[in-house]
Amino acid sequence: MNYEVKYDTQIEKIFRKKGEIITFKEGTDKNYIKRLVNDKIIAPVEEEQHKQEQEEHKQEEEQEQEQQEQQEQQEHKQEQEQQKENTGRGKGKGKNQGKNQ
Repeated sequence: MNYEVKYDTQIEKIFRKKGEIITFKEGTDKNYIKRLVNDKIIAPVEEEQHKQEQEEHKQEEEQEQEQQEQQEQQEHKQEQEQQKENTGRGKGKGKNQGKNQ
């Protein structure tokens, strides 16, 4: 069964963050788990709720990745424009160039 950690704490010698979903190894002392639930350190999570939370987390990661890609594209575009500006300088005819003197 899955459990949601209700606040930052240490469980089984591992530091857990609030909202983290954990699953205890088979053979974990049932009374230990029961005490954590009774003390409201963890709460049982229904499978459907767990799947929904995983899906939401996945969507958030995808959105962050998409935003990062857009930002990288925009930075790349700006670099290209800057290069165009820099390479265009000094190539044209100067004040006296091209005139018959």
